[in-house]
Amino acid sequence: SYEPVTLDLVDPSMIAGSYRVTERLIDVEALVRLCRAKIERSGVNLKLSTLFKPQMARGYDLTVVATYANLNSALPERVGTNRPFQFEVCEKPVVSLPPEFAGKSAVIMDGPFMCFDPIGRTGRFVLGNVVHAIHATNVAPKPIIDEAIAPMLDRGVVADPAVTNIERFLEHGSRYIPGLRDAQHLGSMFTIRAVLPHTDATDERPTQVTDLGDGLISIFSGKIGTCVEAAEKVVAISDDRGS
Repeated sequence: SYEPVTLDLVDPSMIAGSYRVTERLIDVEALVRLCRAKIERSGVNLKLSTLFKPQMARGYDLTVVATYANLNSALPERVGTNRPFQFEVCEKPVVSLPPEFAGKSAVIMDGPFMCFDPIGRTGRFVLGNVVHAIHATNVAPKPIIDEAIAPMLDRGVVADPAVTNIERFLEHGSRYIPGLRDAQHLGSMFTIRAVLPHTDATDERPTQVTDLGDGLISIFSGKIGTCVEAAEKVVAISDDRGS
């Protein structure tokens, strides 16, 4: 559902209309706490900061590989590890914004849009931009990563990053939301996004759960909203195989 509204943060001369929609944001820190609590209650033997190698799956009845951009490197060679993906080296700047932004989230669309979203209850915001968030793109079995960005990947918020597009984020975003000119850059998060190749026109992000045989299942998914559906498919495959 949606309703027309006047959003005082947005320059009305730059848009055709503004709407409040029924959509929720995820508090990532709260989600992590919930996941950890469920893992502990389930008695899962959790190992973090461990490089997974395919041979580590030996001796288990079922192995589910859900490693997103690292899917090829985590699968054994027998199932093929050369599937091409479109890899995108992405930056998500984290900023503080004036008080009038508190509790608000906005997306300027359609086309090469930008957005800002609050980060849980931290009082900070994350910026998005279809164009300026992407530092590099390649279609191949593995991503090509600039050596200056590599040390910052998946390190959380990196203060004073060696490479950043923050000025481009703010210059573009402030055309629509003038208050972004007063943003204070606190740092940026960097990661590798993996999508199916040559789907820029539709931006489709399917969730693919594949039974590879011999107790091996792979998951490739582009959106967190399909995680429960993917898990249910894994359980169904496991039940059918009697695992």
